[in-house]
Amino acid sequence: MKKNEIKRKILKPTNDYIFKRLFGYKGNEDILKGLLSAIMQKEIKNINLDKNRILEKDLLTDKIGILDIRATLNDDVECDIEVQVINPGNIQERILYYWSTLYSKGIVSGEDYENLKKVIIILITGYELEEMRKIRKTLTKWQIREENYPKEVLTDKLEFYILELPKYKKYRDVSEELGNWVKFIESPEEINMEDIKDENIKKAKKELETINMDEYEEEMARRREIFLHDQTTMKARAYEDGEKVGLEKRKKSWNKKRRKKCKNRNSKKIIK
Repeated sequence: MKKNEIKRKILKPTNDYIFKRLFGYKGNEDILKGLLSAIMQKEIKNINLDKNRILEKDLLTDKIGILDIRATLNDDVECDIEVQVINPGNIQERILYYWSTLYSKGIVSGEDYENLKKVIIILITGYELEEMRKIRKTLTKWQIREENYPKEVLTDKLEFYILELPKYKKYRDVSEELGNWVKFIESPEEINMEDIKDENIKKAKKELETINMDEYEEEMARRREIFLHDQTTMKARAYEDGEKVGLEKRKKSWNKKRRKKCKNRNSKKIIK
């Protein structure tokens, strides 16, 4: 390394800005196609990323909480892909809301309901969901099914995939193809490209190296990390403040009851 040369920090796809820049950027359709094919185990013929834009103001807003990727698959399926490293809480309700928003946008007034498109939500988390601790699977697929006939699906218009990255190290239960994508997303600097056969992962690694050398991209990723960190700190503080307020209220209530009891006892003594 030269004297004036500074070793750059590797930008990881777990940063949602980098994830969107890598998988949601026009021209990178093959990269996203490789990831989605590995997750859904389905052939994806074409992907349209026309609805994706990354604006600087999006980095500093928590309107939706995360930077998601909108994609149209095979011309007739709407897909929303999101990576979430920090648990924002109520994530199940949030992805259901995202699905309903996309689904309702699939039809305009006066059109027949049969024109509604299938909507797929893909959530990639850097943490384990508390409600799914008992599920010993890295990747889960969710649909609407009948309670006593689980093989019967009510409609194919709703489909959720949840990929919990930490579970991969525990169970190693996904395909080799998806396993390599998990390794790349978590630790791109550690993956040995000589062992990788998937051309789309090789493209992703090359694209990430290009992004990594761009000072603007580095700054955008840094801003996003700071914003998310600040959001987490603020929520933690708000929780602590709420606990303190609750404790003070309980103390006041307890003291009030104690004074009332003492007053009642004294009143009884006077009457006697």
